[in-house]
Amino acid sequence: MGNMYGVSQLAPYSCAYVVYSILTWPQAGLATGFGSLAAEFHTPFSTLADLISYSVLAMGLANIFWMPLALTFGKRPIVIISVAMFLGGIIWSAVAKDYNSLFASRVFASLGINSFSLQLMDLG
Repeated sequence: MGNMYGVSQLAPYSCAYVVYSILTWPQAGLATGFGSLAAEFHTPFSTLADLISYSVLAMGLANIFWMPLALTFGKRPIVIISVAMFLGGIIWSAVAKDYNSLFASRVFASLGINSFSLQLMDLG
């Protein structure tokens, strides 16, 4: 029993997993609303799939941008800025009037959300 993880050792990982799951759900969870989005924007499903594809791509490429900034200016201000970007992008998504605006807002929000991985660096 000496090698068993205690609650205090698993708690940061569990919290990080829950928060990261909640924050990334809007990116992939959009697929459930494709029917209403297709009707509202008069857009085919193949074009709507780009909303998820490019959002995930932006999430992956954002580390090239956020990591050097975090190392230069510190993680806390960069995370605050990026979370503000994410919230602004999600609000913009909610009020988007056309497909192009929705697309841009989703990519903008995705660029902001990926900085959460900076916080995961300290857990290891």
